[in-house]
Amino acid sequence: MRNFHIFPRLYSSVVLEEGKTKQINLLIIQILPILKEMLKIDELVFSTLSFLSLIIERNSAFIRFYKSEKIIDHIFEMMKDANLLSNLNIIKIFIKLIEYQETSFDEIISMNLIDKVNVLINYDNGDNIIYTEYIIELFYNFIEKIV
Repeated sequence: MRNFHIFPRLYSSVVLEEGKTKQINLLIIQILPILKEMLKIDELVFSTLSFLSLIIERNSAFIRFYKSEKIIDHIFEMMKDANLLSNLNIIKIFIKLIEYQETSFDEIISMNLIDKVNVLINYDNGDNIIYTEYIIELFYNFIEKIV
């Protein structure tokens, strides 16, 4: 007779969830180069930024991959387009970039984040309260990081 009492752990929901999360994370890492290319297609920019923002909100560790795949650099370039300055997904990604524990003060300086945050703060977005709230959160996180 077999000992089946050792197998319930193997099929537990915790183990299954950990396996699913790991598979999803690997898939995300594999599609990041595709997402970077999608950012270059005008018709796909907003939905791609939304997807990138969703990924980073669920797991801020992906900032490391956004940096290595040069997605962050591309987003910085996109900020030169005035139509994208008010994009909340860009601001959400900035917030996660600044909050990320591995983002150091030296890296903030080398990425010229001070100027980029100033551009976002000084952008006149009318009376958009949501934009203002995100900018305040971004500024607060920025100040907290550099102090």
